[in-house]
Amino acid sequence: MLVPCTVTQDIEINSDAVRHLLTNAFEGGSDYWMTNLKQGRPSTLEEDESSEWHWRVLLPTTGGSVTFDDVEPETAEHPTYTLDENAISRGLTMLARKYPTHFADHFYRDNSDADTGDVFLQCCIFGDITYA
Repeated sequence: MLVPCTVTQDIEINSDAVRHLLTNAFEGGSDYWMTNLKQGRPSTLEEDESSEWHWRVLLPTTGGSVTFDDVEPETAEHPTYTLDENAISRGLTMLARKYPTHFADHFYRDNSDADTGDVFLQCCIFGDITYA
């Protein structure tokens, strides 16, 4: 007999794993709905010239932020969103709760792609998938 059970566990997520997800989103996964990516608040860390990471994924994972516009709403002004550590934390929680297959693909199976990055970025910004 199978008994339904919900298990909750706190885990620590490596910054590089988050940076890989953001790279997946920014390099194609989310480009159909987001545009005009800009540096927001500077990082709290000293700039590391040797870093292998692009500023767009480094800033929001080191105390800074990036901003971007949503091109989907058919209005004169497109909403602007900010991605920072708080948004990333909320996004990771929503990804794990609402989209465990995407979460497992990235963090346990090392099998994420542009779709996984897009779902993650939407979870960070909207708390759910807004655009399919």
